[in-house]
Amino acid sequence: MICPGLNFSETGSMFEVNENNCYTAKVRYNLSLKMKGGYDPLGGKTLEDKLSSMGDSSMPCVKKIMSKSHLDEII
Repeated sequence: MICPGLNFSETGSMFEVNENNCYTAKVRYNLSLKMKGGYDPLGGKTLEDKLSSMGDSSMPCVKKIMSKSHLDEII
C-alpha cells in the first residue's frame, strides 16, 4: 500500500488500492526492469551532478503568498 490517504480519498476505503497508486507502482516497476537491462537515467552522472547541470529552475511567474493560521482563533 503506497498511501492509505489517497486510497481513502478515491475509494472510500484505506484498504482498496486506488488507480493512482497502481499507475505509480507500474511506472516504478517498468523503470526497474529497464535499469536491470543497463538503462542509466542519469547518463553516468551522480544525482547531484545531474541536478546542478540543469541550472536555475526557479519559476519567476510563481508568487509565494503567506497565509495566516486560524487554528488559535476562538470562534
